[in-house]
Amino acid sequence: MLSRYIAVGMGLGLLIAIMITFLIDSKYSLWIVPFVAGLGGLYALHPAIDWWWANKRKPEMDEKLKVWIRTISPFYRSLDEVDKKKFENRIMLYLLANEYLLRSPDDFGAMPDDLKSFFAVPAVEMTFNRTDNWRLKKFERLVIYPNKFPSPNHPKHIHASEMETVDGVIIAALSELLAWSQNQEQRFSLLHYEMGKAFMFSFPNEGYPIDLVSWEIIEKIGGWSEEQLSKEVIGLPNIDITGVAICFYFTKAERMKSEAPDLYEALDRIFNLNFEKN
Repeated sequence: MLSRYIAVGMGLGLLIAIMITFLIDSKYSLWIVPFVAGLGGLYALHPAIDWWWANKRKPEMDEKLKVWIRTISPFYRSLDEVDKKKFENRIMLYLLANEYLLRSPDDFGAMPDDLKSFFAVPAVEMTFNRTDNWRLKKFERLVIYPNKFPSPNHPKHIHASEMETVDGVIIAALSELLAWSQNQEQRFSLLHYEMGKAFMFSFPNEGYPIDLVSWEIIEKIGGWSEEQLSKEVIGLPNIDITGVAICFYFTKAERMKSEAPDLYEALDRIFNLNFEKN
């Protein structure tokens, strides 16, 4: 990114200034100050600099990641070439914009782009037709654990995913994400659910169709009861039924159209996508 190139230039300048100071005359030490100050400012501002640069250059998505995105996003498969490009651009920007933590048995590690895209895909799908806050900026800390986990907010529940609004954190279990990617028809998409809740938190005045959602309808669309989602799938009490409906709008659109057309149309007025699975 641009900040790295600037940092290299400043670093070389600092090294030259130090060498001149020690090898020629100490009066040149004054040249060290602007380089040190510049590097400090660059460290503080590098996210904004890189974000501006990325928006200007629109980083390209490599073919391997395109194949992966196509695998996990029916919505992406439904787009024409122009909108596919828009989707790819937003995915790449989303990958750059957030803080990703891969929780290993020992410590936090770097997360590869294919795992980051588990978060990026539902976020970009849900905000595809928005220009305001399409990144869901409140939720910028995205964490993957190897398996189901307890957390400070739910220490007594070993669960598969969680959204935390105070610190803007979304967490999911890698084992469950991979299982969903390999069998999307039969598995529940945890991050469409959590991102659905994040969307509602970010846009609270969209007129969500609470009166059209029931657990009977949810079970007809997805095959899971409230108890199954709570105990077997997600692992937490108080499942957000509207969040589940949003998840199904993106992952089980045809089934929702068939079983609950009024619910589908109400959600489509919010997301304005009306896509068919391809």
